[in-house]
Amino acid sequence: MKAGLCYLTVIVSALVLQLAVFPQFNVKNLWVNIGCICGLYAVYLAIFFAFRDRNPIRTYGISPRIKPSNAARVVFITALCICSFMLLQFAFVALFKAQSQEIKINGWGQYFACVFAMAVLPAVIEELVFRGIILHNLKKYGAVVAVLASALCFSLFHMNPAQLVYQFILGIVFAIVVLKTGNLVLAMLLHFLNNFFVITYTFITGSDRLAFSWDATTIIATILLAFLGAVVIMGQLGNLKKERNAE
Repeated sequence: MKAGLCYLTVIVSALVLQLAVFPQFNVKNLWVNIGCICGLYAVYLAIFFAFRDRNPIRTYGISPRIKPSNAARVVFITALCICSFMLLQFAFVALFKAQSQEIKINGWGQYFACVFAMAVLPAVIEELVFRGIILHNLKKYGAVVAVLASALCFSLFHMNPAQLVYQFILGIVFAIVVLKTGNLVLAMLLHFLNNFFVITYTFITGSDRLAFSWDATTIIATILLAFLGAVVIMGQLGNLKKERNAE
């Protein structure tokens, strides 16, 4: 019940802000977009405090004490996700002609602002909500249901068809990391590294778009890459070790 109410509150607040409030501003300006994103995450943080358990640090496993082996595997898993599934996302975009707003980052000031608003804030606040409150409250229905349902909620929450498949896969990975280690901070690290890569790639290349000629060879290679990546990632996830919850 708490997971559903929390998710419903997140979705309603996102729709109200994105459809009724933010369009009143000049959203073509990146600085305005960054300000709107920060405002949005301030609302999500308030939702977290409204729905959190009495002792969220212990309940959700929010601990900075991370096993070095787990941290190394999370970094490796992040790289595998990017290499294995990013092309799958672009294939999905090309197949369904899904569109998303293109981001242009001009200068180091905008870059660091984007890292904060689009990597740090999502990594911390989205994990608190989706893997903290929602995943935790779904565990009573079994691990499989909790992982898949929380991943689906996470994917739909972004309300962006271009990211639907990739975010669902990431949601599964984030959830398994939390269940395997009992440490939400590791999912935050994985989330941050993924977003940080996208922002840095956009800053260096000048665009977050990646164009491909989707012939049969490219499609087969994309599917094989995703399959092989999934096998290796599941092996790495299986090697994660349980960590002691924060006192």
